[in-house]
Amino acid sequence: MKLSVVAESIGFMSFQFLPPRRVRVPELKREQEAAAALGGGVRVVLGGPGTGKSVVAAAAAVRRVAAGSSLDRVIVLAHSRPAAQALRRDIARQVAGAQTSPHVTTVHGLALGLMRRYWPHDEGAWTLLRAPEQEARIRELLAGLPGGRWPESLGEAVGTRAFARQLRDVLARARQLSLDAEAMEALAREAGDEGFLAAARFMELYLTVGDFSGHLDYAELVYRTRLLLTEPDVIAGVAASFDAVIVDDAHELDSAQAGLVADLARAGLPVVALGDPHQRIGGYRGASADALSDVAELPGAEVLALTAGHRSRGAVAGALAALDARLGAHG
Repeated sequence: MKLSVVAESIGFMSFQFLPPRRVRVPELKREQEAAAALGGGVRVVLGGPGTGKSVVAAAAAVRRVAAGSSLDRVIVLAHSRPAAQALRRDIARQVAGAQTSPHVTTVHGLALGLMRRYWPHDEGAWTLLRAPEQEARIRELLAGLPGGRWPESLGEAVGTRAFARQLRDVLARARQLSLDAEAMEALAREAGDEGFLAAARFMELYLTVGDFSGHLDYAELVYRTRLLLTEPDVIAGVAASFDAVIVDDAHELDSAQAGLVADLARAGLPVVALGDPHQRIGGYRGASADALSDVAELPGAEVLALTAGHRSRGAVAGALAALDARLGAHG
């Protein structure tokens, strides 16, 4: 019997005896087995719909546990909360008697956890802004600005909800590309774009107000987490706390999120990133066509392919394979 400590996070300890943990390692096809195998460094697994990428993601986590790791030391990233919940259930089903829940979350969930753990306490607390709250903050700042801050061509649009929403998207894209206000202003001047020049100046105001009030939006959360991961003590802490990072649907990462995965790899964590280079459903949120290739270009990265379809059969599978060959990596 094993002794489990629970409820420690709320200030007290209680004990519960649990049966020994049983890990049911699933049987996989040969190419899936190679993709889920233990290893160090970076592995990028490419596969189309129905090739079993999520199955491999769960299996890779289970194999880590079977080799002696624990569920809370294996980071598994999914592109959405529902996808994370499905992966969490799949992994938990294969690891019977687990003493901790699988560490399955989104990139933002991971960033939030790292910020809470490593953000310097002497710099004050902060609050995460949801999208509607961020839009309201932008409208409030726009309403308080004097006239003449925006080009005349924008006219009365500046005061509308649609303008605030589009400005929010611009600020998010800038941070996803790791741009600060100064870099954005330089690009706007180079392009001769007065609208983006005004947006860059607004970005500086927006970030300054956010710093004073202790508010971060989602894009800023990832940006600042990446800044934390440049600190040697944070890098050492992350490397000591986790054994691996597994990313399902990595084609849905934006540039900053792919950079965060790369930062974790540079911290010494083994990374398995699975995705379909022909899919990018989240493009409207900033998902980058280069996310997978950026991870694959990390030093020593291994690239594997899942080619066998397990969802479609016969003519449908053949048609998908032919289309896949015609599209190429950036279709």
